[in-house]
Amino acid sequence: MLNIDNRISPLKETWVAIDTETTGLSEDKDSIIEVGCVKFVGDRHVETYKSLVNPLSILSDFTINFTGITQNDVNSAPVFEDIIEDLREFIGDAPVVGHNIQFDLSFLNKSGLKIDNPVADTWDMAYVLLPSITSYSLSNIAMDLGIAHDKAHRALEDAAVTAHVFNYLLKFADKLEDDILFELSRTATQGGSRLNYVLSGLIANRNRSEIKSQQVIGFDVEKIRSRLTKESSIKKVEQITPVDLKLIESALSAKGSLSHSMLRFEERPEQMTMAKTIAETINSGIGDNQTRLIVEAGTGVGKSLAYLLPSVIYALKNNKRVVISTNTINLQEQLLTKDMPLVIEALKNVDSIDVEKLRFTQLKGRDNYLCLNKLLRMRLTDKPTWIEGRLISKVLVWVRDTLTGDKSELNLGSRGASAVWGRLSAQGSALCKGISGACFLRSARDKASSSHIVITNHSLLMADIASDGSILPDYDILIIDEAHHLEDSATRQLGFELNVNSINDHLTQIMAETGALNTGLKLFKENKLSLSRIQSLGKILTDISEFIPKTREYTASLLASIEKVGSEAQNSTSYNTNIIPDIRITSGIRSQPAWSEIEIDWQKIDLALIKVDELLNHALIALEGTNHEACDRVMDEVIDLIQSNQQLRGHLEEFVIHPSKDGVYWVSNVSLNRSFKDRNISIQSAPLYVGDVLSESVYSKTSTVIMTSATLATGNNFEYVTERTGFQDSTELLLGSPFDYATNSVLCVPEDMPEPNLPNYQDAINNVITNSVVASQGKAMALFTSYSSLNKTYKDIKDTLKSHDIQVLAQGIDGNPNKIVSLFQNNPRSLLLGTSSFWEGVDLPGESLQLLLLTRLPFNVPTDPIFAARSDWFQEPFKEYAVPQAVIRLRQGFGRLIRTETDRGVAAVLDKRILSKGYGKVFLESMPPAHVVKTTTLEMPKLIEQFLS
Repeated sequence: MLNIDNRISPLKETWVAIDTETTGLSEDKDSIIEVGCVKFVGDRHVETYKSLVNPLSILSDFTINFTGITQNDVNSAPVFEDIIEDLREFIGDAPVVGHNIQFDLSFLNKSGLKIDNPVADTWDMAYVLLPSITSYSLSNIAMDLGIAHDKAHRALEDAAVTAHVFNYLLKFADKLEDDILFELSRTATQGGSRLNYVLSGLIANRNRSEIKSQQVIGFDVEKIRSRLTKESSIKKVEQITPVDLKLIESALSAKGSLSHSMLRFEERPEQMTMAKTIAETINSGIGDNQTRLIVEAGTGVGKSLAYLLPSVIYALKNNKRVVISTNTINLQEQLLTKDMPLVIEALKNVDSIDVEKLRFTQLKGRDNYLCLNKLLRMRLTDKPTWIEGRLISKVLVWVRDTLTGDKSELNLGSRGASAVWGRLSAQGSALCKGISGACFLRSARDKASSSHIVITNHSLLMADIASDGSILPDYDILIIDEAHHLEDSATRQLGFELNVNSINDHLTQIMAETGALNTGLKLFKENKLSLSRIQSLGKILTDISEFIPKTREYTASLLASIEKVGSEAQNSTSYNTNIIPDIRITSGIRSQPAWSEIEIDWQKIDLALIKVDELLNHALIALEGTNHEACDRVMDEVIDLIQSNQQLRGHLEEFVIHPSKDGVYWVSNVSLNRSFKDRNISIQSAPLYVGDVLSESVYSKTSTVIMTSATLATGNNFEYVTERTGFQDSTELLLGSPFDYATNSVLCVPEDMPEPNLPNYQDAINNVITNSVVASQGKAMALFTSYSSLNKTYKDIKDTLKSHDIQVLAQGIDGNPNKIVSLFQNNPRSLLLGTSSFWEGVDLPGESLQLLLLTRLPFNVPTDPIFAARSDWFQEPFKEYAVPQAVIRLRQGFGRLIRTETDRGVAAVLDKRILSKGYGKVFLESMPPAHVVKTTTLEMPKLIEQFLS
């Protein structure tokens, strides 16, 4: 039962908000330099306290810039010992609140002031009560709530803002329904959260007769189900009407309908050509015909509108469905929130089309949607971890209002929370029917089945293959945007990866306290079902519990053996690191005598999994025929576990015993000197060629398939992409960009750069980047092909550029991509060092980016298992496979520079091979028509300065 005390409401209590500023983040090495406190009751601030503190040390430039506190300020301030008693007296026995308060409490305790008062944390409160906010920094929360925060990182000002934020969140919590408030308090108590003091105080002041018992589930299923209303299916028409090309021309012409809904709209011949060609392709596919079209549309063409406009017209006129698949979330969001509304606006006044009837939606994979059944199960955990408790609480607040159950609406905030989400998502719940008919995943799929336009991603398109078409609804037209990623997406989705963690997660799920078997046993006991059922299921649990530890042991042994055989097959002395690159398991390695030991290890784990499979099937029999909805849900979960167990067995057997002749297999995360238990070694598989699967299972399903991207061609043809993706015999359309690259951009190639494999290459890179960025006064990005090269350059040039008042921001060092892009845009005098994801998908229009430095031609790592295996297929693998891949990636990188028709900038390729090697000509001929200048490393900074000025 709920433990209710007689406390005064937290809304009426006297609180003290505390904030400290310090010399750094380590309580062992750093010291307090300022303390600020605000005593408050509700909205009324009663009293304040502040004091600078002398740390008896020299402040770093970072601390001075971050806080605005100078060395002179602290030199004349008291030491902390001199203010302890005043601070202790000010705080008294009042409950205290801070933002990430453990940081402040740790520094105060280390300095001699231990605070044992009740504590609240606005970070924890905001994490739960504001589930969708983009950032939980104090400044961001204040901005979102409309609270002024003019002097961030000064103690008293931060404490005052903390008090305002706390009061807002407290009022918000006080308005929550009793059952949710109770659940939040119960979870906070069990998980040791600092929300407990606040929530229990609010509950103590509710009408006690109305407070519900522990039997509540924490969310209202009926309200959720009422929000997930199912729309009627789109009705088929008897006669198919072709797309009217005049409508396309009318919308996209200089004075057409789009010109009225878009600022600075200009007719683009390339966009018009693309849209009309797509319309003609759709029309050609009417009847029993199958049509295919591949289109490269350069930056600025407006390809999204070019394919959306004819797609929407066709779908609405004929009540047909069009599926649009993209690689990135950013493009999906653009289509949904920007481009689709423009198309709707453009067609509003067309008499022959009722655009108000258009239905469009986004469909994602299972792991994106909340499973209410799993939420209910995890909510019943007796001892949730701190991370579990916080996320459960957050989800309980969010689920009151969400229409989709899509995790993109949540700010999970940490990797730990992402792992917990995996146990809340619909992943692995193929047969789950929801709770009383409420299911977010089914609702999303129902919505897709009743929509004209469905926007999804390449991964789900591939998952649809694996599920025999059970995920996506039937469609007439498939448009694959960002199609240069299709082969990689198919490769990932049609392979598998297994590691100790993933296998142990599967085994843990079987025996978990909130798992299907234990839940079934609890239900048997709670509903007083027959003793024989209870005993039968109890015996099964006991038997399985004996096999789980053995299976874990066999798993560790198997993966360790595979690693050992693989690493011994490598010449480990050739690596100057303790980590060996991914090791491809070839037929040669399998023929070694040591592989027979691996087969013995596999047999042990396979026999154990067979026994687990048998016991799960016995559990299924024990659960049958109860006529109880909750037991039926448990049965569905047991079936899912059986299927997962069988899939695990199949993957292990394929890797060890029966590898496919069309597959490539490898082991990752191999170390020369770390113990096995310290790592998460994985074994992986991928198909060698995906073109046949795509042709048979994707393209052949529908009448019209259209591929498009800004970068598909190499050497002005599509031969490489169409062969790799099985998209031969398609109509081809190669469109340039409307941007004037020749006038607005320069491509520099310094002829005196050393080859990348020479010892002086790194010094040359450091010098040319430093001098070029000084010449451009920042506004620069350098793209690398490896983190090691990026990190070395960052270390070498950071201080030099700092002396020129230019900040250097590095991916993986100064924050995640979104954070460093934001920092880059906020300070023009910046250099951004990026790799991997920064070669594409980063949009920095205008003057944010004016200098782009491409440090190396982006060839794949030769030892990559997939690359190496596929290279064996070609007579000239470097020319036919490696070069085309690198050309497409280089073009993507160059595309970061010019994003609008008014952008100007300089790009430089700092890899001499583009001039010195015969294949360099292919790269140069594939680039946009910028003005190419062969120069020297000494002359290039002058050229940059002249062009940008």
